[in-house]
Amino acid sequence: MKLRSLLRASTIAVCASLLLFMNRPTTRFPSRPYQAPEFELLDLNGKQVHLSDFRGKAVVLNFWASWCAPCRRELPWFMDFQKEYGPRGLQIIGVSMDDGGRDAIAPFVRRIGINYVVLLGDNHVSSLYGGLDVLPTTYYISPHGDVIALVNDVISKSEVERDIKQVLGSGVKNEASLIPRGESRKDRANVEYCAQEFDQRRQAGGRTTGSKRPDHSSTCIRGHIGS
Repeated sequence: MKLRSLLRASTIAVCASLLLFMNRPTTRFPSRPYQAPEFELLDLNGKQVHLSDFRGKAVVLNFWASWCAPCRRELPWFMDFQKEYGPRGLQIIGVSMDDGGRDAIAPFVRRIGINYVVLLGDNHVSSLYGGLDVLPTTYYISPHGDVIALVNDVISKSEVERDIKQVLGSGVKNEASLIPRGESRKDRANVEYCAQEFDQRRQAGGRTTGSKRPDHSSTCIRGHIGS
């Protein structure tokens, strides 16, 4: 009888562990990246901020609230990652879903010492991003503005760092895919330089070689746009 009870208890414990493991929050990756919805929100200084203002950076868009214990657990991680990866093109944006607006959240942000962008969320941005039934909810957005990963709830710090590295790398991969076959990164940088010089000279009324803006390495040599 005692053995049967022990077996039953062990079975229950194993099943409970499996359920916890199966329900553990994980990073979800869309089958195809999609454009992150544009928004316009106020920062803590009352300035209008658009998501598109950060185009060219890898963005971690974190929806959170000061009353949310799991959200508060992530804050020091995000602060560390902003400090470490910010110089490499990362921008963390925390969208506060607290009621009460700036007066409710600004003292908390100052006390904690958050070192990244904090915006004031509203119902509109919530609807744009699926209703936000769970806080925290975090979107990983490539430098080209595509959502490449999504997390509901909290994952481990090491998993967050893994996802940050992936979104930082997505810009390099996407950039590489835009370079025509047979053209090197050096060639592409040369084209970009020449195209900028072409535009500047045309706007200033200066002379250019040909009327076509350089778009391929064979049409462009530094210092030979025109004189």
